[in-house]
Amino acid sequence: MLCHQPLYFEEVNLERYGYSTPLTYFTQPFVSAGRFFVSVPALPYMMTAEPVWQTTYTLGEYRPGSCVPNQMQWLPWDVKAAAVEATVVTGAAFVIP
Repeated sequence: MLCHQPLYFEEVNLERYGYSTPLTYFTQPFVSAGRFFVSVPALPYMMTAEPVWQTTYTLGEYRPGSCVPNQMQWLPWDVKAAAVEATVVTGAAFVIP
């Protein structure tokens, strides 16, 4: 069984299962960059919902290369993480004029 720390910028469908956007060679870099730049401001939320020291197991996931339905990846809802994200955004609004 494989275990690792949380992967905050992982694109499961692309990296693990090989699903990509139509016209892969032209649009996939832009889709990946957009996903990264949307994930950067949400990093405090992700780090609170899934702490850095938490161990993540691949048990229950499909094997790499298997024929898998294309799945949407969502952040887990956590009230504490939402409060931390709101605090960070409010603090950044006061620090950056």
